[in-house]
Formats: sequence, C-alpha cells, structure tokens
Amino acid sequence: GSFNKIYKNHFYINIRKSFKCTTRFISKFLNELKKENLFDNTLVVIAGDHLIPISNQTKQYLKIRNTNNNPLANRRIFFTVINSKNNPTRNLMSHYDIGPTILNDLKLLDLDQDKFGLGLSLYSKYKPDKYFKEYNKIISTENLGNIFNEIYE
Repeated sequence: GSFNKIYKNHFYINIRKSFKCTTRFISKFLNELKKENLFDNTLVVIAGDHLIPISNQTKQYLKIRNTNNNPLANRRIFFTVINSKNNPTRNLMSHYDIGPTILNDLKLLDLDQDKFGLGLSLYSKYKPDKYFKEYNKIISTENLGNIFNEIYE
C-alpha cells in the first residue's frame, strides 16, 4: 500500500542525494588534481564498495541499456577508470575484476595477461557470454569452497 510507496520514494530520493553528494566530492577532487597539474599523469579509479540493485531509477546513473539477457542484470557495482589508455570490452564486472583491470592500466600486467586471482580484466578479449560462463564458474559455491579449503588447510 501507501507505506511501500513512501518507503520506495524515500529510498530513491536518498540514492539521488547520495549520487549528487558523491559526484560533488569527486568533482572537487578532480579539479584539485587539475589545479596542481597532476591530473594528466594520474590514473583515477572510482569503484563502488557494494552491489546496487538495478531499477529504472538507477539505470541512468550506471549507463545500463538492455539487461534482458544478462545473468547479472539485477546487481551491479559502479567502476570507472579516468585517464586509462585502454578500452573496456564490457561494462559488466564483479569486484574480482578490479585487480586485473588496474594491473593492466598500471602496465604491471600486459593486456594479454587478463586474469589475476579470481578476476578477469575489463580489457580482456573474452566475449560477454564467455565472461558470464567464467564468472558463474568462479562464484559457484563449490568452486569458492574448494579454493578456501585449499588456502586454510
């Protein structure tokens, strides 16, 4: 009823306020880098710390177009690299993918070295459907259980 509508509106109003506040701080930070002549030689990584539910209200902020055939369509993290010389081959990722992506940008891993830990770089030549299969294998309970059992035995 009306409670759900009030709660839903309150939730999305707070999300909008959060985006506005965060973007102001990021803008101020980037302008400071420019004033100090540091911006052009700085790789700026902005990453969300948790998944966000996808809705019509959040799609516009995350630049999501079509999610119908996307197995990860219901949850996303925000991630962008400013001043990267590389072009992402997909916009869908997990937190595992942050490491190899940054290592590629820092040239600590060559672009053909697209895997690191459990992640796959955003610059990987993997097609999105192959990425989904790889991602689903990695996050499966059985796979993660085996990995952690090996680490702690």
